[in-house]
Amino acid sequence: MKRLFIKNIYKYSTMKMILFLSLFIVSCGGGGGGSSDSNIVAPLLPTAQISSSVSSAEINNEFNLTWSSTNASSCSASGDWSNTISTSGNIGITETSAGTKTYNISCSGGGNTATDSVSVEITNPVPSVSIETSVTSIVVNNSFTISWSSTNAVSCSPSGDWNDSIGLSGSKTITGSETGIKTYGIVCTHSNGSTAEDSVLVRIVPEESDTAFYGYVIDGYISGANVFIDQNYNFQQDSGEYTAVTATDGSFVIETNDANLNTCLSNRPIVANVPVGASDSTLGGVTEAYQMILPSINDAGTNTIVISPFTTLFEQAIIDATANQSSSLSVAQGCQTEGDTIAAAVTQEINNLRSAIENNFHVTYDEL
Repeated sequence: MKRLFIKNIYKYSTMKMILFLSLFIVSCGGGGGGSSDSNIVAPLLPTAQISSSVSSAEINNEFNLTWSSTNASSCSASGDWSNTISTSGNIGITETSAGTKTYNISCSGGGNTATDSVSVEITNPVPSVSIETSVTSIVVNNSFTISWSSTNAVSCSPSGDWNDSIGLSGSKTITGSETGIKTYGIVCTHSNGSTAEDSVLVRIVPEESDTAFYGYVIDGYISGANVFIDQNYNFQQDSGEYTAVTATDGSFVIETNDANLNTCLSNRPIVANVPVGASDSTLGGVTEAYQMILPSINDAGTNTIVISPFTTLFEQAIIDATANQSSSLSVAQGCQTEGDTIAAAVTQEINNLRSAIENNFHVTYDEL
């Protein structure tokens, strides 16, 4: 009897455990593919993102931080800012010291946290200055204007060929009382000691005379070109021929001080040898020497002397005109009958070329 009672209790307990486990499996959606009446959903994790409008900024210059988040109930700032912030927004930041500044953001929601950060390099302000001149070339004893302006500077001072007392910006009238290439520089200083500088060049030329040749060598403006009047038509700079070297603006002056010689040379080629090391205002330093030619002032049909790649197209006219020359001319012969004969032939060749251009392309030489 006692063993039967214990057996019934054990049987009852076992059935109760089986029933309990069955109910637990059903409630969790298990048990051999049975369906569940409810699902357990994991909470969504928060996200955070922060960005800056710049990667670097000068001291006391404002920039913007922008941030956003998802699934977050609150956000906080840390690092190089401690502002009270919402879960999204933007704010202007102005730093007063240099260095790398890091701006952190931490956003929380559902018991989880997301973070992000951005860094901005804060630099000391540097001064800047620019100076301009109203002319690049002027006849001696005439006036021109220098103008300048600066930023982030507490003082400016002149350098080079002027020593006036100047402010942070302004203009000044200067009289070029001495011939030559003059440099007008300016140096401006920030309160932290950093400096900026700039300069301009002005060529002060002698008073214009009827016996001088004033011109330019242009590809960009070429400085450092050797210009000579090719009196004997050999494309070489010979001893006794008149020469000059171009200034920064490509200008040159050749003075003959001889009216009769000037008349002769106005009908002779002007050649510019551009050496390695010369400077082209457009392309920079010249790395390969080359030559440009103007057939003559009179053949160019203008009083303005410009030696350029275009005028060099007429080089062939000189070559054709001298093709039947039995021997090279001396420099002296270049302004005698022999040289005048070649000059007339060059002019004829150039006129033929002009006619061909106008007839074939319907463009006049003057339009070119």
